[in-house]
Amino acid sequence: MGSGRTANVIVNPLGQNMTLDQVVDLNLPQLKQMSGQSAPPKVSKIQTPAGEVAKIESILESGNMHGIASTGYYAVKGQTLVVVTFSAMSKDAADVAAMAEKSMQTFRFE
Repeated sequence: MGSGRTANVIVNPLGQNMTLDQVVDLNLPQLKQMSGQSAPPKVSKIQTPAGEVAKIESILESGNMHGIASTGYYAVKGQTLVVVTFSAMSKDAADVAAMAEKSMQTFRFE
């Protein structure tokens, strides 16, 4: 992905049935805290081949003047949560966002 750009996949058993909205509601406070004085996280829902996914975009404060642009895609299937995140310095956010959108159109959750 290039210098300072990351993509991560987290698969986490929830231990109980939860809706996508419940998962988002549980994660937003932490993301708001990490965003500090930046704009609050933006939540939207998109359709992917894997079904409906919550997209959470935020600028996380880091020790430098740029901050880190992070976009997380949250998917729930049964009692499993999958989070795919794409991050970069905020100055590179547009490039990474385009790549993330394209990647998520091939995402499968099986």
